[in-house]
Amino acid sequence: MFMASSSSSSRPGWDYDVFLSFRGEDTCKNFTDHLFTALQKAEVRTFRDDDELRIGEEISLQLPKAIQESKISIVVFSKGYASSTWCLDELEKILDCRHTTGQIVIPVFYDIDPSDIRKQTGSFAEAFDKHEERFKEEMEKVHKWRKALVEAANLSGLDPHSIANGHESKLIQKIVEEVSSKLNPRFLSDERLLQKLKNTMTSLWVVLDDAEEKQITNRAVRDWLAEYKDAVYEAGDFLDEIDYEAQTFRGQTSKWLIKLGDLQERLDYLVKQKVALGLINRTGKEPSSPKRPTTSLVDERGVYGRDDDREAILKLLLSDGANEENPGVVPIGGMGGVGKTTLAQLVYNDRSVHEGFDLKAWVCVSEDFSVSKLTKMILEEVGSKSDSDSPNILQTELKETFQGKKFLLVLDDVWNEDYAEWVKLLTPLKFGAQGSKILVTTRNESVASVMRTVPTHHLKELTEDSCWSLFARHAFGGENPTAHEELLEIGRAIARKCKGLPLAAATLGGLLRTKRDVEEWEKLLESNLWDLPKDNILPALRLRPCLFARK
Repeated sequence: MFMASSSSSSRPGWDYDVFLSFRGEDTCKNFTDHLFTALQKAEVRTFRDDDELRIGEEISLQLPKAIQESKISIVVFSKGYASSTWCLDELEKILDCRHTTGQIVIPVFYDIDPSDIRKQTGSFAEAFDKHEERFKEEMEKVHKWRKALVEAANLSGLDPHSIANGHESKLIQKIVEEVSSKLNPRFLSDERLLQKLKNTMTSLWVVLDDAEEKQITNRAVRDWLAEYKDAVYEAGDFLDEIDYEAQTFRGQTSKWLIKLGDLQERLDYLVKQKVALGLINRTGKEPSSPKRPTTSLVDERGVYGRDDDREAILKLLLSDGANEENPGVVPIGGMGGVGKTTLAQLVYNDRSVHEGFDLKAWVCVSEDFSVSKLTKMILEEVGSKSDSDSPNILQTELKETFQGKKFLLVLDDVWNEDYAEWVKLLTPLKFGAQGSKILVTTRNESVASVMRTVPTHHLKELTEDSCWSLFARHAFGGENPTAHEELLEIGRAIARKCKGLPLAAATLGGLLRTKRDVEEWEKLLESNLWDLPKDNILPALRLRPCLFARK
């Protein structure tokens, strides 16, 4: 006769977790149905009265019993709630249980302001006008209803407009969380502990770039990285085991809390060691040690979605620059991994560039902006190697080599913001022929502003289709992706999560190149990697095995 959600285990001291009170005509086919389903999924044993129980005008005998045997009552107030004597009788019984048995009452103000209930105005005033006319001889009953409404309206309740900006789904989620926390007081603390674990893991993710560089020369950092990898594996297995988003910790709380505490203690130790080792978040900052040098070589078949950017840069490089400073400086800016170096390689190897310049040189600068060192590298690039260490001799040789010649110089991965150092390097290059250009790649806008003679070309992320094409090229090699139908949807989801960063798409695609197991691809899709801000994903790619630790 009644509808109740099932539960895997009975609760001590009451038959139902929740009694759901509502006016069927107002909410039964939408909000209340969705709420009941959500409670059911959360394994909350819920009593929802059925129309068959409503015999005549009086409240069924079964309902008072169900109310009395429930730990919590959720009262869904709607505009038509007060017009139902049935609902008012239920409310009176619910509040009686609140006083006698300590029942928890959670009001939900679905489409009505609590003040209308408290003051009985609006639709509630109209309803009570009819009740007073109908129950002239039973005004005591009407007074009790009014009193019950005032008491309920004064309780702390949930309002979709103030809590969820009108979104029913968010309100329902909030109600389920509230109920779970009342049924299991440890629920909220458990959720907070899990969130703390995730936050701690994220705080460690962001220093991986620094740690990966320093571990080459620092044994202590190398040991820290090994411990970190092991801890991430263990945390990933733990989160997989509890599948916490689908559980409410019932039955296994003690075991999981002990394990959670051990993991948190281990990660907290790593955080302390992180500080002691001086590891920092280097996102957007100059690297702490030399990175792998780049070259001008590129496989154009593996580049997607950059035709417009290539044309834009070529137009800037090939302009005669008669009315511009010489040499002209064209910066390519953008976040790490967005493809600045690749774009520079594309234009450097373009036929029109080869034909349009007398000399070309490619220099990977990175953090070491030593004018003498860079001068030597530039000379060596154009076949004029110098054995001198004298800044004056080096600069003179550079001037003589480039004088009267139209040149293209690429300075890749520049971090120097010192204008004086830039001027020193630039001085001998000013003797080149009109139309000479310097192409600079940097992720630091301050660097671009110091060097540029034209506006920075800000390189944007790849489109979703281009990112997928790049990912698929590396993940499937020479195979046709459609030959692996079971992996296509997961692969596209991973490509979308790369947020248009070519380095991320290529690296993750390469990581999956030898894997054809759906579970392995799903692990990567559900990895903690995606919890990081976009700028922090790239350092994490260096510790590739850790990517398979799920959320």
